[in-house]
Amino acid sequence: MKKFFISILLLLSTCHLFGQDDEIEMDKFEELRDYRNGLMKDELKLSDQEATEFFKLYNNYLKELRVERKKFRRKWFPKDIENLSEAEAKLYLEEAIALQQFEVDILKKYSIQMAPKIGYSKVILVKKSERVVNKKLIEKANELGIEKRGRRRSR
Repeated sequence: MKKFFISILLLLSTCHLFGQDDEIEMDKFEELRDYRNGLMKDELKLSDQEATEFFKLYNNYLKELRVERKKFRRKWFPKDIENLSEAEAKLYLEEAIALQQFEVDILKKYSIQMAPKIGYSKVILVKKSERVVNKKLIEKANELGIEKRGRRRSR
């Protein structure tokens, strides 16, 4: 009976450790998101009110992009695209172009919504600012031990 309780206690403590690890990872992603928001706010020179309005739209924009890109990657990246049949290559090309068209369409949609909130002069700087911010985000993610696509850095 004593072994049974020790086993249960050990199991529960192990589960708790895994939960803590997930919480730590989520904290790191939240810190990274906050860091990104601060960088974007600075790059675009947004007031607090503009930033509030901008990030409501910008976060939705990023979410929609992420969903579509993830669908495409899940379908095509397990495959070796260098060895696709002609029919598969044609389908891949059509879907890659459709993804790019989606990216253009969603940029247009959100740019139109952002303009009244932050002004056209700042909207046209969003893509440039993303490039600058993404470089800094990669550095920050490395500092936090976050790797691309959810892979954890070996310690």
